[in-house]
Amino acid sequence: MKTPDDRRAQFEAECRTAGLTLGARDDELLYAMWLDWLPERDRLRAAVPAPEDEPWR
Repeated sequence: MKTPDDRRAQFEAECRTAGLTLGARDDELLYAMWLDWLPERDRLRAAVPAPEDEPWR
C-alpha cells in the first residue's frame, strides 16, 4: 500500500508531466480531488486488457 508521501510524489509527477504550475491553494484542492478519484482510476485500469490479451493484435 502506498504511503501519503508516495501518493503526493505521484501527484506531483503527474502535474509535472501535464505541465501544470499551481499555486498553493489550487495545488491542495486539486490534490484532494485527485485522491478522491484514485479508486475509480484503479478500477478502470483493472478493467483494461493487457496488450498481450487484446485479440486484434
